[in-house]
Amino acid sequence: LVSEFRDRLFLARAYRAKGMAQAAAEELDAVHRLATTSTLAPEWLSRLGKEEARSGRMAQARATLGLMAKTAGDATAASSINRNTEAERAHFEIVQGEVELAEGRAAKGVESFESAYVIDPNMGTLDSLAMGLLRAGRADEAAKRFEAMLARKDYGSESQEQSFNAQIRLAEIHARLGRSDRARELSEGLIAQWKGGDEDLVLLKDARALLAGLK
Repeated sequence: LVSEFRDRLFLARAYRAKGMAQAAAEELDAVHRLATTSTLAPEWLSRLGKEEARSGRMAQARATLGLMAKTAGDATAASSINRNTEAERAHFEIVQGEVELAEGRAAKGVESFESAYVIDPNMGTLDSLAMGLLRAGRADEAAKRFEAMLARKDYGSESQEQSFNAQIRLAEIHARLGRSDRARELSEGLIAQWKGGDEDLVLLKDARALLAGLK
């Protein structure tokens, strides 16, 4: 069950990364059905809730929050080997913050992300905090968080997409602040990493468009 949940969620992200919105939505529908017909711990459900909120599926994201409340502290819920029940509050804060962010309440979203980061400063939490700060107009603070993400060199893992996203969002910040050299370095770095990448990858398109617009 957990394997199918993870695999379908990965597939939804892969479709989104290639700009295939309809295919991504269909996979998210399938993942949500799995979540509602099983008992998954908040650590898994939070990944779904975050993806749903970022995809604008607010009703589903709120429903996932409800499912998280039901399985919190449930020793029989499907979880990872290293389940940390103390971190469950952070999982709630992440999804709640993503919902706030998606609905235009960036400041409240950042508050949730900051609370989550204190409890569990992992890559996913850092990603949410950096994006929240960016959406809240706090570009310099967001840049520091994105730099922290890149410093972790978290490639070849489940969170590598977040690292690539951090690289482009950071490049955009530097470009907007007139730091063209750093923006160019980051953009060219991603393009070089993905020299054999599919042409329809959204982040690759972003990197090329940003590079083309630099003076």
